[in-house]
Amino acid sequence: MSIARDIAISVRVKRILVFIVVFVATLLLLDRANSGWAIVLAVTAPWWLGPILAKRKIRFPVGTRYDRIALSDIPGWARTHLDETGELLAPLGFSPACVLRDANARWTAYIALFEREADATGALAMSADLVAAGQRRRIHQVDVFTNLVGMGNVTASDSGLLPKLFPNAPTRVIERFPGISAARLAHALDALVRPHAGAARVPMQLTSDGAAYLNRNALDQYEEYAAAGYARRSGDGAFYLGTWKGAFVATWRLAPPTKQLLMARTRRHAAALLARLGV
Repeated sequence: MSIARDIAISVRVKRILVFIVVFVATLLLLDRANSGWAIVLAVTAPWWLGPILAKRKIRFPVGTRYDRIALSDIPGWARTHLDETGELLAPLGFSPACVLRDANARWTAYIALFEREADATGALAMSADLVAAGQRRRIHQVDVFTNLVGMGNVTASDSGLLPKLFPNAPTRVIERFPGISAARLAHALDALVRPHAGAARVPMQLTSDGAAYLNRNALDQYEEYAAAGYARRSGDGAFYLGTWKGAFVATWRLAPPTKQLLMARTRRHAAALLARLGV
């Protein structure tokens, strides 16, 4: 559910692609007399050299250590986003579940979880201070989600237009609505699951152990990546590492013009889906 992970990896891949462009441009300059082969390299390098260099950058930890903290421990820039999300969700029946911090060498993320126990629906608001490849940025994300027996995880997210590293598994429905409010996300999720009103929902228990839920969800997603051939478990079992298939797919999705095409498709799909759902 965390866009921080995808952004951290995508920034590394972007640096690799920039390096490739500079490298190939140098070849062109050195090969003025016979530049035909160098032009071919320049045109195709992001799609063959990119995955080779990016493969070792794709790694997902099996477990994340979340610290349970109080709202008063959250810095002001993050607290504002988490508080505003809670205020928008409260009239829709969501109550605060817990507040967590996820800190590592690349980011510090502050996460507020909310729960609507009546229909086993959860919400996540995250504010993260991210440092990747020498770049620093602050990002915000809201997800509203539920788990339907026989259908899997269904999520409405405002996680932006950046293409995901890998396509979603058939048992995971993640609809992205960049720029809409937490309240509209909740209404969008309700509309998405309305055709499956008879399906049982899996209790989340976010209040008692939200960290365990987030870890289970992430592990399920990594297992889906592994089943699709995008990742594999490391020898020591501590990480899921990108495979050659995963490296090619992730790089192609983040390299132009594929990245821009996917972003445009996400924008069009979100607008059409919101109109169809009447949200």
